[in-house]
Amino acid sequence: MEQSIRRRLGGLKGWKLKGEQFEAVATVILRVPGYFILDYWYQNDVRNCIPLSLAWADVVSSGFAIFAVIQGVLVLLLPLEQLVSLYMHYLTIAVLAAADTFSNYYIEGEKHLVNQWPDYGTVSFQGFSNMLMLQKSLFDPKNDVETLFLRQQVAAIVFHTLVATLVTFFLDLECNKDKILLLVYLVPVFARLAGFPVTELHLTHNFASCFVIFLTVQYIFLCVPHVFRFLKQMYNTLAEMIEMYGLLSFLITIWSRLFVPIQLLIFWLMLFTTQLYNHYLPSHNTAIATKPSTVFSASGDSMNTASASGGGVSSSGAGTTPTVITSNPSEMWYLVIMQSAAEVCFTPFMLAGTCVAVSYASRIILSLTRMYAAGPGAAPLPNDLVHSGWTEGAAMALLAEQTSLLDMAIPERLAVLSIILLIVVSSLVQNMYEIVEPIVLALSAQGVASVSRHCRAVSACLLLLALSMYMVYMFTSIFEQYFWLLLVVSTSIMTSVQVVGLLATYILLTWDTVCAQPWPGLDDLVYYTRATTRVFEFIVAVFVVGAVVKESVTGQWSWINAVVLLIHCYFNVWQRLQQGWKSFLLRLEAAKKISGLPEATQARLMLYNDVCAICYADMSSARITHCNHLFHGPCLRKWLYVQDKCPMCHAPITLSNTELDPPKDVTPQPDGIETEIGANIPLPDDGESGDLSL
Repeated sequence: MEQSIRRRLGGLKGWKLKGEQFEAVATVILRVPGYFILDYWYQNDVRNCIPLSLAWADVVSSGFAIFAVIQGVLVLLLPLEQLVSLYMHYLTIAVLAAADTFSNYYIEGEKHLVNQWPDYGTVSFQGFSNMLMLQKSLFDPKNDVETLFLRQQVAAIVFHTLVATLVTFFLDLECNKDKILLLVYLVPVFARLAGFPVTELHLTHNFASCFVIFLTVQYIFLCVPHVFRFLKQMYNTLAEMIEMYGLLSFLITIWSRLFVPIQLLIFWLMLFTTQLYNHYLPSHNTAIATKPSTVFSASGDSMNTASASGGGVSSSGAGTTPTVITSNPSEMWYLVIMQSAAEVCFTPFMLAGTCVAVSYASRIILSLTRMYAAGPGAAPLPNDLVHSGWTEGAAMALLAEQTSLLDMAIPERLAVLSIILLIVVSSLVQNMYEIVEPIVLALSAQGVASVSRHCRAVSACLLLLALSMYMVYMFTSIFEQYFWLLLVVSTSIMTSVQVVGLLATYILLTWDTVCAQPWPGLDDLVYYTRATTRVFEFIVAVFVVGAVVKESVTGQWSWINAVVLLIHCYFNVWQRLQQGWKSFLLRLEAAKKISGLPEATQARLMLYNDVCAICYADMSSARITHCNHLFHGPCLRKWLYVQDKCPMCHAPITLSNTELDPPKDVTPQPDGIETEIGANIPLPDDGESGDLSL
């Protein structure tokens, strides 16, 4: 396949891209027009697929609509080799249409020149002789009529020769007879050179057009067996795929070929760039809102209406939003960007492209957040669903469906799209916090980290705090609160509380790191800080549930709201309550286990004369396990949160009374008597007797 494509591209040498890379790039570029075809069909011909009557005009219109759908789907689904062949036929049709148009334009130009200069028609034979014998210059400025005549003929000959060459290249023709027949549009030119009357020259053009149609029909009949062979092969392949993997896998494969994120992103970027360019044209005036608050206040009513009716917003009030005409869009660039985005978000394909663009933008922002907080050489984002950006894209699609964004006129659509993007940003801020949190906690435990890393981590936390607080201010001061906005406000409030708790934990852990001696009560302070944060998050989540239940009772209820409420109750209420209770029970059980272990005496610590095996710090107090190992009490308690095994010998730390008695702090007896000079004399056994006098 690659060799065939290279041969069609003229046998280029010195490729900079490898075969796989070239195939991937070519696939993306060649498939993007399929979305434009389907989008155009959706906007104009979606209702014409079924003819309204048996009239010839309705049947033809329906046929063209179905043909457009088939062409769009083929562009998205065909293999690359067949897709290149399809494009070559598209280009052939375009070139032949251009040749027919140029031939008609040539004849009309000749008629116009004859009417303008009556002597123009009499120079045909002389001009023909000049061109053959080269007695005169073809572009002699002194001979205006002959020079103009020769220019007309030479231009037509060169153009139609180029057309025949391109068609030969596109269709990969090898027969010389076919190559010569493609020069049929030169018949009017040679007829004009031979002195054919200009008034009858259109007959030669009609002959050339009919002959091209004849060649096209002949080529189609020759291609029909190849098309049927290809369709049979594709049918057998699809049948084998369904038989081996099932219908569901087949549908998923088709969906993955139709919904390609990078292709949808390029499709949306082309539309968005075009709209943005139109807004910034010097002669183009842009209608944008005077103040952002005007847009937001108008959008609040639209969102409330959508929530109350379950997503049934009409576009009848298209002109209710106050707008102003401005000739300098650069003064309100953010509104120009928002309006450009709203103008390319009124069909399902455009909405899919918008959601993909939001996902890619979220992924980039999350990557930059990790890069900034962790510094140079940071590890890439994990390949999970939360940090991939697709959650923001899915939220965008869900909110657009809930608010019937596609059915709105441009003022309301601009306003509602602004609200949806603010909601997506609030979710993005929460994901940014989840990326920053482990980096900040790991940094607080490193005593050798540079000051710049600490400054980046703290500034990232402060930025998240400012963003979340700004989101809370925006939603509480401008909009009327209802279900979706309550969820966003609660998310922003919880993010603010989490950031404050993270900063408090960071300060405690950093202070413990810089201290010379370990802080015994650090673990309790960190636990109380996190517990306070979790309790506040739980209260906010319960408040949202209560407010939504109240809203449902008053009549503003829908199935989507109910599903989202159930998800909210599970993740933000039940799981938080379960995790908090489990953490409390673990701490309670660990404290009970630690209280059952005896404390080591000072004599035992002096004889042990070692560091704690968990934190590697000196021990002024310690607990003794059943396996007679010594550890700091707080360190051992944190170890018991994870497992009930000794860090040294992996023996059970806590045992029942039937298994083993509690350990006793027994000072070991010496194995001998140490003399004044340091010699150690071993003691005799019980069965031996001897004189111990010196």
